[in-house]
Amino acid sequence: GDDEDVATRVGIMIKPVEKRQKKMQKRIDVLEEMIRKLSDKSEAEARSLQKAAEAGTAANAERCSRLDEQQAALASKSMVELVRQEVSKLERAQAVLAEESRSKAYAQDMLLQGLESRIEATERAQRAVDAKYSGELASL
Repeated sequence: GDDEDVATRVGIMIKPVEKRQKKMQKRIDVLEEMIRKLSDKSEAEARSLQKAAEAGTAANAERCSRLDEQQAALASKSMVELVRQEVSKLERAQAVLAEESRSKAYAQDMLLQGLESRIEATERAQRAVDAKYSGELASL
């Protein structure tokens, strides 16, 4: 009786859900196949790139070796001496800049201390004026 009616109604309600589930499963299967194909393709491309990189690395290593040899041949004593002289000039210039920087910092510090003293003096004078006027106001 009633149980069969309920079962029939539930069965009728479940059929569209089952159809949707089947459609979704088919879509999922298609997507999984696409993912597998893309994965295979990207793995093949990665292997190809790796081979190209290895070949390039070998060629670059050979080129670097040749450049190192050329550089060693060019690095004469006079070049080394010129570099030393430039480094000395730069170190002297850096020392001068550092001294100038210290002098400027000292001058700024002195200026700041002077300004702070003036501010304190102005504040004291203002307090004295305030005290004078508040005393005069109180006597009125």
